[in-house]
Amino acid sequence: MTRLSYIERDDADPRLRAVYDAVDSYGPFANQTRTMAHCPPVLEHIMALLFALRKEGRLSQRHIELLNVTVAKLNQCDYCLAHHAPKLEVQGMSQEGIARLPAHEEHPELDETDRLVVDYSVQVSQAPRRITDGFFERLRARFSEAEIAELTWRIGLAGAFNHINQALDIDTESDLIQLGAGRMRHDADV
Repeated sequence: MTRLSYIERDDADPRLRAVYDAVDSYGPFANQTRTMAHCPPVLEHIMALLFALRKEGRLSQRHIELLNVTVAKLNQCDYCLAHHAPKLEVQGMSQEGIARLPAHEEHPELDETDRLVVDYSVQVSQAPRRITDGFFERLRARFSEAEIAELTWRIGLAGAFNHINQALDIDTESDLIQLGAGRMRHDADV
């Protein structure tokens, strides 16, 4: 049970109502939205950032979902796994393949660029100061500087969302649970 009350759209600060409506088209993040509404600038600006990244971002949807699932598994965030694992399935990864993440070295469903995204997600999440220049050169061989900047920011944002969702114990939306998306767990065999 979430630790903060949910603020419904009609009870929210009037300037946030358009954000609520936009989030409905973005994805099933109603509980997160209703919790973020306690701090209007956060909801307003974080969602504006996510909408802008969706519109102007340079990364493939597969790489976005790979990093989201990898980071959520590292942080054991069930809320984020319930939302992003099904999106990674849409991008062509099986449930078994998702369960293996963050292991990536011999992962049969990942190509070299996918492996690099997963490896970078792990390194940024767990030991960013230990990322070597050699590893960064491997990133540069596959991604532009703009893509690397976006990839890094998205990994950091994914971790922030994981921690906030867990600290506030935000409930996974019932429609996701009914679809079985909640079955993807952080403790799956790797």
